[in-house]
Amino acid sequence: MSAGIHPYAHDKQEEAQRWLFVPALALAFGLGKILEVVHAPWWIDTPAPFGFLAGLAWFFNKWGWHAFRWLHGIPDLRGTYELEILSSNDQHAKPIKGTLTIAQEWTRILVTVKTATSSSSSIGAWLSDDPTQGAVLTYAYRNEPDPAAKADLHAHAGTAKITFAADGTARGRYYNDRDRQTFGSLTLTKRVAARTSSPAASTGATAPTTSTPTDADGA
Repeated sequence: MSAGIHPYAHDKQEEAQRWLFVPALALAFGLGKILEVVHAPWWIDTPAPFGFLAGLAWFFNKWGWHAFRWLHGIPDLRGTYELEILSSNDQHAKPIKGTLTIAQEWTRILVTVKTATSSSSSIGAWLSDDPTQGAVLTYAYRNEPDPAAKADLHAHAGTAKITFAADGTARGRYYNDRDRQTFGSLTLTKRVAARTSSPAASTGATAPTTSTPTDADGA
């Protein structure tokens, strides 16, 4: 299924926005002085501080926010994670393998999950900090079964809560709505990008793959 990246909430987002106003004022003042010195034509005017603020906010949202995490403290969860699900659908007996991918900006996020029989995308999220465990991501999602999935696997909504540790691992749990009425646990391990200097990459060889069990009944 496809979905767009959407806003999420974090306590420190508003604080970071206030920090951007200082450089916006400095840029507006500096450009005004430069235009005075060079005697710019009357039709060239200095943008108001809010114009610079909008530009800085756009840049910060796309690229700058993760470079200045030491300043604002918003966790950077971007990446793809190997996912293992244990579901009450089969009394938590058989692990369901899949992937969870997080696309994140300063003010927007998208969490997508893909398994053998269904895919889901987040529709709302809240990010917080647990000083003893790590970053906590809580989100609501919409799940859609693949065409080849069993007939009893219907589209449904749910919520998930995942805690991300500093070592790249994460654990959480999920709950589905009344249509599915299942719940379970989530275990994630962040993928590490393969180095281009590896022997397989340099010789053009293909790395071996191992098969994993699929979720024939869904979560």
